[in-house]
Amino acid sequence: MKRIEVFRIIGSVIWVIIVAIPANAQVKMTEGNVDALKSQKKVNVEFTYDNLSVGKVKNGDIKDKKTEADYVAEIVAEKSKKDTGKGSEWAKAWVDDRKKIFEPHFIKFFQKASDMEAGSFNDAKYTIIYKTNFLDPGVANGTVFGSRTATVLADIWIVETANKSKIIAKLTQNSSGVANSLFDTGQRIGDAYFGAGKSLGKFIKKN
Repeated sequence: MKRIEVFRIIGSVIWVIIVAIPANAQVKMTEGNVDALKSQKKVNVEFTYDNLSVGKVKNGDIKDKKTEADYVAEIVAEKSKKDTGKGSEWAKAWVDDRKKIFEPHFIKFFQKASDMEAGSFNDAKYTIIYKTNFLDPGVANGTVFGSRTATVLADIWIVETANKSKIIAKLTQNSSGVANSLFDTGQRIGDAYFGAGKSLGKFIKKN
């Protein structure tokens, strides 16, 4: 069995524990309000990763920030030196995990927290555009020293589906994972998206 698959299996087991832990995420309204969503039974959700940067979050500060392209090139080169083919395998997972892990986790826990259906619904009156602009992938080294949970920073726009230039509300979010024992990068980042969906759903329901 491939090492990456072993990490994913271990990550899946750890997830049974994670979902019971409160999400560590902050949501702030910067424009408009979410009143329009109160009467809705479902909402369309879209994700973008344009102009994404990657770095480390330490004590609330962003360190070693670089473009996504530079980060990916650096990791691919590092992994390829150790094992030919591992770099390209990692690069593929870096993109594929968005559809496989990040977005499904976000949607699943948003639905639970908001009591709304969420997903690809072109007939929904409103659309949530989740614009990830920064990622800290975190790190797991098997100890509490040096391990770091993943963090997602995003701008969130709520718009009319039929006319996406009509913005109902703008929000920002800072979501960190709750587990630093996930060795797989995708699972660690997915942990932060779980918290992001959960906290946004609660925010919309409460405000």
